[in-house]
Amino acid sequence: MRTIAAALAALLPLFAFAQDEAGRQSFPGFSLVPPQGEAWTLAARGENSLLWTRDTGDPERSFTFAVVAGQAPASVRSREDLVRFIEALSAAPPPSPNLQIISSTARPVEQGAAGSCARHEATIKETGEGTVLAVTGVICLHPDFPGRMFDVQFTQRGSAESMDEALDREGEALIRSFRFETAPEDDDWSLAGGG
Repeated sequence: MRTIAAALAALLPLFAFAQDEAGRQSFPGFSLVPPQGEAWTLAARGENSLLWTRDTGDPERSFTFAVVAGQAPASVRSREDLVRFIEALSAAPPPSPNLQIISSTARPVEQGAAGSCARHEATIKETGEGTVLAVTGVICLHPDFPGRMFDVQFTQRGSAESMDEALDREGEALIRSFRFETAPEDDDWSLAGGG
């Protein structure tokens, strides 16, 4: 009986979307420990993205954690390329005329034993409202498939005075939980199902 149980336990990591005892969940090409607790809700799950929202207890402030995956541009294959990619995005006009980029930084980083990564931080102001978006994340190329890019990030939204360092620490822990896994055997990178 123990032999069968041991064999089944050894096979468990091979199943896509498996969840281990520590709460780690596997998705196509990566795993992470998703946000935990009653304050968190998986708000959206699409082909290329996962978005969790956290109840901050303040209707004027929000906090989100997201993983966005997709094809990397052909010109992006290293940490340095990722930095240039982030800098180009920051230099482009914001997606809405109501947004103004106050600051943006990007730098190459090592993400454990993972692929090429770059850290990004941006402060964006919503004009007319005085609301600030503070975005922090890491964009990485999959080590076995450098054409696949993953942006793992958290965002605080509220007044500049309402930014909460405890939420930043929670977001940093979520980013650190991100780990690359083997590519899906069926080449289906969709994040929409399972988990």
